[in-house]
Amino acid sequence: MKILFTMLIVFTLAFSITGCSKNNDKTVQKDSSSVYLDGEIDSIEEMPEKDANNVFSASVSSAPEMAFPSPTTGMDGSSDWEYDLDRNGVPEIPQLVTLDEGMGQRFELWEGNKLIWSEEGYFAHMGYNALFLCVLDGEAYLLRYHPTMYQGIGTYNYQLFFPENGTETVVRENSMNFDTNFCEGKPVHGEFDPEAIAAFMDEVNDLLSYSTQLLNTDEELLDTFAGKTVAPQDTLGWLDLFDRDHSKSLLENLQAFQRARQGENIDP
Repeated sequence: MKILFTMLIVFTLAFSITGCSKNNDKTVQKDSSSVYLDGEIDSIEEMPEKDANNVFSASVSSAPEMAFPSPTTGMDGSSDWEYDLDRNGVPEIPQLVTLDEGMGQRFELWEGNKLIWSEEGYFAHMGYNALFLCVLDGEAYLLRYHPTMYQGIGTYNYQLFFPENGTETVVRENSMNFDTNFCEGKPVHGEFDPEAIAAFMDEVNDLLSYSTQLLNTDEELLDTFAGKTVAPQDTLGWLDLFDRDHSKSLLENLQAFQRARQGENIDP
């Protein structure tokens, strides 16, 4: 009887220990299921690190591509930029930044870690811009040139300036408007003065002859300058749509263009 009673006690204790062990296993498995999410996280310790990485990648975008403008050599052929455009005794550092995956560009002037001036341009027609380094009598300037054409209406302007204390000091500027639309011998919207156009272009091209291109998103100007080994010159590319005579001057070709559009069809 005592032997039977002792065996019964041992059996009961063994059953209780086994049951507790199984319950503990279930508890561990239940806790683990809330941590191991389809194998994405290996341990509880990894959770803060991975969450932080996800936040970082979502909030920080790639920096724009930067490169020195081409060309950036000085007018004397030196390889380093040595110009002090803001006249404070410290040469700037130029950078050309690519914008919107190549849709535009920004030219920047830096002094150390300080951005002192910048100018943007886009390759879409409304965003055309052209900027040049112009050195006259040993002084460096920036030349901004905007030759725009919309449905035959020309609006050309330029500014020669230098950045000073965050503003632009303009030392020379000019503008010109003309209309290439002709009806019954007269322009539809405005005037077309070959002498005035030629005089303006002579003025611009004289400045360009002392200039180096820094920024140019104007596709028509880029086509005009393509393949040129000398200083950039604007030859009015739209005249090439007319039968331009390259043996004649710009003024003579403008006069011939006017006569032809007015119906006289007189050769230069």
